[in-house]
Amino acid sequence: RTFGLDPMEVPGDVEMATALLGTTYLNSDSIDFGFSNEWLIDHGWTVPLWFLRPEYDIPIVPIHSNTNMPPLPRPARFAALGHYLREAIAGDASNKRVAIISTGHLATDIGGPRQFLGGDSPDPEFDADAVSWIAGGDLEVAVAGCTFDRLASAGNVTLQFLNILVGLAAAGRVPDFAEGTASRFAPGPFFYWDMR
Repeated sequence: RTFGLDPMEVPGDVEMATALLGTTYLNSDSIDFGFSNEWLIDHGWTVPLWFLRPEYDIPIVPIHSNTNMPPLPRPARFAALGHYLREAIAGDASNKRVAIISTGHLATDIGGPRQFLGGDSPDPEFDADAVSWIAGGDLEVAVAGCTFDRLASAGNVTLQFLNILVGLAAAGRVPDFAEGTASRFAPGPFFYWDMR
């Protein structure tokens, strides 16, 4: 699914990937990574990258998390990943300018009776709660709100909201911008932290 985008190759950042992953042993005591030297990326990466650089010339380190098929990592694991990324990037000697892009959904139901309601949400209450969790910058509240049952009842793709916890934990503060935006498919979360 490319949503009309032409096929492209996106450069990877091997040095940053190595810094995050480790060489002989994993760098993290709390996060176990698997890795691949080549990855077929889909709209979850290409669409956000298009918003940043339509030229697709920014080297990336894609980190894929399981938000689609139970058993899922607990919400606290997504927060732990965000904490780890913040520490690892801050400790990297290269002083590269790095953006953490975490993508996911608000309430979204694909293939069911609540699919693509003309931009309307299958669960507006979840959307309002989820945006307020992130806008408030309170990671504990956000983690507590992201129970499996709550996410799954909001829509079968809503579990991808867990990825947003990575961004909140990595930033460690209230976002500079927080909004749930209507689209022709389903409302989308947009959060931004200016860390310069």
